[in-house]
Amino acid sequence: MKKTPSVFLILLLLFACIFLSYTGVQAKAAPTLCILPGLHADSVFGEDNRLPAKDPFAGYHIVIIDAESYQPEQIQELHDRGHLVYSYLNIGSLETFRSDYEDYKDLRLDHYENWPNEYWIDVTDGRWQDRCSARGNDLIAKGVDGFFIDNTDVYSHYKTKRVKHCLDAILKRLRKKTTLAGSNPQIILNGGSTYVIAKLEEKKEDRSFTGICQESVYDRVTDYDHEVFKHQTASSKKYYLSYLKKCKKAGLSVTVLDYVKSRSRMNAIRKACKKLGYSCYLSTSLALNKITPVK
Repeated sequence: MKKTPSVFLILLLLFACIFLSYTGVQAKAAPTLCILPGLHADSVFGEDNRLPAKDPFAGYHIVIIDAESYQPEQIQELHDRGHLVYSYLNIGSLETFRSDYEDYKDLRLDHYENWPNEYWIDVTDGRWQDRCSARGNDLIAKGVDGFFIDNTDVYSHYKTKRVKHCLDAILKRLRKKTTLAGSNPQIILNGGSTYVIAKLEEKKEDRSFTGICQESVYDRVTDYDHEVFKHQTASSKKYYLSYLKKCKKAGLSVTVLDYVKSRSRMNAIRKACKKLGYSCYLSTSLALNKITPVK
């Protein structure tokens, strides 16, 4: 005999549908972040270390800068405006413009393609590992909440167990530090898919990074000198999207960093990332020194 469902049951089912719909939307929501390691502090902060009344980072939850060239008061100002602050930290290569370049240039390996002022570095050397840790201490003392780690790609160029082990050691030391807010710093790895995949295959829950960022997922750089960007090849796009899916499934936050000049192209990439539940930052410059409005 067919039974008429009770009013209570109908209401319960209705509530369940609304709840599932809401959580589905929430699951796809991703924090907005801007990636600006090339942004000079004096281009946004006044002489009093304050931001303009109209916050240039408005709409962005996480602001990623190269905090080495910022003052603690400027980072506090970002906090006061409601932003989390992560600092760029390069652990896989040595840049000639860093103040300690002369101290570590004996550890240089091959030249870094397309970046004339950069060299891959010997991460297996204890001096370099200590240097990365000390840099982390300096940045945390300034008030940063996390690190945007670059160039774990060194593992794909020098793929040995020793290199991987030493990257593990550097990241573990950084992750175990304590921020001024009393928590362990969040760590996002930029690039380094070969290293990240190796870590995912270990099936360990105690990875020393909490998120990943991948450049050139939807668009690619075809001319570094003149900053020409075109659509990514089908094969590379397929690889990156598969990789990002694995990272998200593993519980990592996922960010797409693409270089784009067309407004319509930006809108298309943002829509695609939102559908997949990824954060994205779309830069009009390879130098990552210009703030792209959220919309």
